[in-house]
Amino acid sequence: RLQFHQSIEHHHFNKREGFVIARSTPRHPTLNHSKATLDKPALLSFSTRTTPSVVLVINRMKLLLHNVLRNNSKGVVEGYPLRITASEVQVTDNEYNEEFVRHMLPTLNWGVLVEAAKSVGITTLPSSLTPALSSDSSFLRALHHVLVNVHVVSGVLTCPETGKEFAISDGIANFMLEEEECANVKI
Repeated sequence: RLQFHQSIEHHHFNKREGFVIARSTPRHPTLNHSKATLDKPALLSFSTRTTPSVVLVINRMKLLLHNVLRNNSKGVVEGYPLRITASEVQVTDNEYNEEFVRHMLPTLNWGVLVEAAKSVGITTLPSSLTPALSSDSSFLRALHHVLVNVHVVSGVLTCPETGKEFAISDGIANFMLEEEECANVKI
């Protein structure tokens, strides 16, 4: 386990969505990780000499995060979407933020979100997204619940292309690669 960056120059914290984005200029490439507990979220960061670091504080793996995760191992062409096999799911009650949901709606891969929701037992999302839904307040509230309140605490993410499994423990998916898998990682 490596030390967390001390020289943070800029950061943004959003308590409702549970993340921090920070930028720093470290001397060496690093991948940092700390374990989440119920009272302390996990910290994940990556940086190089030329790339500022991005730091995420993650209480649990949300379906919003799952919507963008992929297998970046050497030789993998697509590696998306990762299939969720959840052994523990936690539902929390975060403050509703309609502006956030409206902002995120066009960026979501809807089909992937619907399948991810089904894999954790949520079958209430419509199979297709219509323009009328973006102004339906009850739909937006339900979508907020699925994106922000549903957390995969433990289980496995499986690459559809290679079958490689990434364990989820304490709400954190372990994407650590072996050295030979890092040659062509897409960042």
